Amino acid sequence: MNTPSSAIQKSLLPKGMALVIDDAKVVNPDQATGYFLVNETDARIKDHRSSMSAGLLAEFAHQTGDFLLQNDKDWLPCVKSSHIVIFAAALPGDSLVCTATINMRNGRKTSFTAVIMKTNCGKQELIAKVTFTRTSFSKRIRQRMEQKTHEALQP
Repeated sequence: MNTPSSAIQKSLLPKGMALVIDDAKVVNPDQATGYFLVNETDARIKDHRSSMSAGLLAEFAHQTGDFLLQNDKDWLPCVKSSHIVIFAAALPGDSLVCTATINMRNGRKTSFTAVIMKTNCGKQELIAKVTFTRTSFSKRIRQRMEQKTHEALQP
């Protein structure tokens, strides 16, 4: 697996995410760009016939969008809905670029559209388009939900 940049480690890693992003930058308040190198030594790739699964592609888009919301220290993401359309395979050695754009913010809900591209022989190729909605929860609410779940699982 690739080593995430220090910006990614500081913003997304502490939130307990399984990272599918190497680096990201905020382009403007409503748009971020994420970067990921599909590495053949990554077990998640090897286990999926040497291509990146739809779930990993969607998670790459989600984490790129999450990078826009990184300044909210109490924010914890929860995907409310996600839809992906795949146009081409992401294979080992491919360098992927995801552009995630906020379509709407409404209280705790944020809707995104993300486009994942790769450069192949000098030209851009569309890999996938992902639309998703995030709902934010404070750490206190998340801790209460986890406690209730833990209590419910006790015999």
